[in-house]
Amino acid sequence: MKKTSMCVEFSVSGLFNPNVMVENIGITPSSIWRKGEYVGKTKLKRKLDGWNISTDVVESMDCAGLTANVVDVIHKKQVYIINYCKKVSAKCTLRIVVYIENKQPPDLMVEGKVIGMIAKIGGDLDIDIIYF
Repeated sequence: MKKTSMCVEFSVSGLFNPNVMVENIGITPSSIWRKGEYVGKTKLKRKLDGWNISTDVVESMDCAGLTANVVDVIHKKQVYIINYCKKVSAKCTLRIVVYIENKQPPDLMVEGKVIGMIAKIGGDLDIDIIYF
């Protein structure tokens, strides 16, 4: 029997060189992409450059715990992220993707400190819920 799972991702998108962001911020990303590259194996092309740090998709009912794994890395460098994003006019997003299996909804609490950090960075919170 499949169980509910989720992943968390913090991404920065805009028109910038993500390799320069890696050098300036000092965090090794989970992935980077450049404008014009294909999205996976589709025929869609990326409209913006990007950088992200993310978890794998894992079986979990604890959104707050999984989110903390990503936020703890970002929090240490938030001043650098704020300054770099302002410099290149990039947008930050914390995305939580939940895959609900067998009518097992998880805890979707997002801690105040996480919301505060996203607000300080000037980012968005995006929660996607996929129900099977």
